[in-house]
Amino acid sequence: RLKEHDDGVVLINGREVSEELRQPDVERVVSLVSSVPEVRSALVAQQREIAGEGRIVVVGRDIGTVVLPDADLKLYLSASVSERARRRHAELIHQGHSVEYDQVLNDLEARDKLDTGRARWYESEAGHRDGVGAFRRGRMAVIYKLGVNLAKLCFTAFAQWEVEGREAVPPKGPLLVVSNHLSNADPPMLVASIPRTLHFLGKRGLFANPIASHFFTAVGVRPMNPTGVDLQALRWGVDILRHDQPMGLFPEGTRSRGGGMIRVKPGVAYIAAKSQAPILPVGITGTENIQEYWRMPFPLCRIKVNIGDPFTLPVIEGKLSRPMFEHMADMIMYRIADLLPPEYRGYYSRQEAGSRG
Repeated sequence: RLKEHDDGVVLINGREVSEELRQPDVERVVSLVSSVPEVRSALVAQQREIAGEGRIVVVGRDIGTVVLPDADLKLYLSASVSERARRRHAELIHQGHSVEYDQVLNDLEARDKLDTGRARWYESEAGHRDGVGAFRRGRMAVIYKLGVNLAKLCFTAFAQWEVEGREAVPPKGPLLVVSNHLSNADPPMLVASIPRTLHFLGKRGLFANPIASHFFTAVGVRPMNPTGVDLQALRWGVDILRHDQPMGLFPEGTRSRGGGMIRVKPGVAYIAAKSQAPILPVGITGTENIQEYWRMPFPLCRIKVNIGDPFTLPVIEGKLSRPMFEHMADMIMYRIADLLPPEYRGYYSRQEAGSRG
């Protein structure tokens, strides 16, 4: 059992091994062991979990490229293998070890070779994942297109469906589409109204049924925890936008039972600020009349989708605090509220905001 104290002392089964971990015999096999794919995958997962706990400084050969590619700050230091061998040899001699410079040099060269091979393995794995991703994107395009056509058919034939502002939708590039949330019909309503292939974050409960899970995954929906902060889901959203893909999001996180907008959590601001993607506000009315699932194919009501002009959040230097994220999230929601009739604005009514001071 391994345990690390706050003062940096490492214990294994109660025995201190801090200095032993830096012994030449241990360093000689580090790259060999870490080159095993199963070992490396497990270690990377643990490193990311530790880094996700808060502010941290992490040192390593592939920390900035593999382990934490989205780190806020990356510093790269480089030196020739002979210079690194000279420094390491001097350090070992100072610690009382009897070791030849040539042995240290050979060990470093061997480790560099292993690490280079490991980098190639990561590249091949990334290529494999991209290939799988391309297959999934192809499958997603087919299923998504079928869903879009079905939604358009139902909303056109069985509802008074109106879309205003569709010309404001950018035809390409990253785009964060944000909307108020009235019913389960809102996602297909966005899909039918926005002429882009949207990715979504959805409540994890939607994936409880295997068939539903397969369908949602196929059309680009990623599960997220409805309570607390799901950093992995938020980072997924940022990654989607950084790859120039559009994403749909309902910042309220749940349906508004009374029709009026509710106060949002700052997750939408995190995605928008980290990605710096254009934000497209959308106001939906009428879907509050479609609460039962069987009503979705037969809405039998008036529905309006009002699409606003895209905008971006101001760039703020330095670390953003939670109150700052909350303020930016409110800015986004007021843009949506401006596209809605007063009775739908709820918390984001300008009159309500004035009464709150």
